[in-house]
Amino acid sequence: MASSSSSTSESSTSSSTMQSESNSLAPSPAPTRPNGPYVSLSAPNVGDFIKLNDSNYMTWLRQMEPFLNGHDFMKYVDGSYPPPVQFIDGIRNPDYVSWYQTDQLVVNDITSTLTESILALVVGTTTSRSAWGCLAHHFAQQSVVNAANIRFQLLSLSKGSQTVSDYLQHAKKLADSLAAIGEPVSNIDLVTSILRGLGSDFDMIVTVILNFPPLPQYEDLRARLLSFETQRAHSPSIGSHQTTLLTSQFSPAPTSVSTPNRSDNQSNRNNNSRNKKWK
Repeated sequence: MASSSSSTSESSTSSSTMQSESNSLAPSPAPTRPNGPYVSLSAPNVGDFIKLNDSNYMTWLRQMEPFLNGHDFMKYVDGSYPPPVQFIDGIRNPDYVSWYQTDQLVVNDITSTLTESILALVVGTTTSRSAWGCLAHHFAQQSVVNAANIRFQLLSLSKGSQTVSDYLQHAKKLADSLAAIGEPVSNIDLVTSILRGLGSDFDMIVTVILNFPPLPQYEDLRARLLSFETQRAHSPSIGSHQTTLLTSQFSPAPTSVSTPNRSDNQSNRNNNSRNKKWK
């Protein structure tokens, strides 16, 4: 009996040890998100975000919106989740307390991503919505001025001593800047501005492009201008052969014109001769 009891004890101990080892090897359960409206904003660390200054609002917005949406905090910022009543029967509403705590964390995250000069704009705002709205209003007004300045730069493009690649990159950057503030530039306007600023060295290719509409897309124009620049580097004095080549690149395919068949011409002459004999 003692032997049987000892065996049972050893078996129980062994089973307990195996169960313990199995539990230690099992993956840890994934952390669960709290049910309440409060969620820690510690990850990702907004301290690593690009700081908002006078010239990078769209870039800043591009990083903040996904962050707020991903944590379900945009509803605080856009006003779609307004604060509950602060008091109920003279007693502070716990739902309001919870809302206020989360909103203040969002305020902190917004202000943590502002440079000192921009932070001064939101002094006096008390909620995330008011801080966000203040920034949006400020940069909306600024974007109107920026759009006018950028459009003027686009209309005043000049290649000068730049390479074609640098010149086109600058033009595209201006167009992209306008698109980012809701003022997209059409392909025709972009291509026309680029052609206007190329200078006399590119008169030949500009003339060919303008005389064979429609205007090319930006990427196509870029490829052609880079090719032309390379040709000029190897042959500074471009002659009639290169002109013909450029014309063939941009001109539409020639339409075929039917010419009278020789046999048809001969048949017509014979018919005319017979008609004269019968007159």
